[in-house]
Amino acid sequence: MINYTWTFPAFDCKVNENGLQKVVTTVHWRYRGTDEDGITGETYGAQSIGEPNPDAFTPYTQISEEQVIGWMEANLDMDAIQENITSQINLIKTPVTETLSAPWVNAATGSL
Repeated sequence: MINYTWTFPAFDCKVNENGLQKVVTTVHWRYRGTDEDGITGETYGAQSIGEPNPDAFTPYTQISEEQVIGWMEANLDMDAIQENITSQINLIKTPVTETLSAPWVNAATGSL
């Protein structure tokens, strides 16, 4: 089972738009999944919010984390994001590639 958490490190806002103040235009987000073994995968991005509805407008200073999560889940392909995180975790648990030094280099000294 993977537990998911959101973080929102930044919000781009218009200072004034059509008489509305501090209008959120873009949310910078991170979405992290952690499995039962403590292994994590993460993805991040920036999501445009679109034009504000004056009748349902919430100024930046009054938005809640739950509201922003709702915006993200309504606009992002959450299934694809969670599949990506699951793949990251699976690759950490069961790698399919590895990076190795040249076999003729002495690993202890890094010399030939």
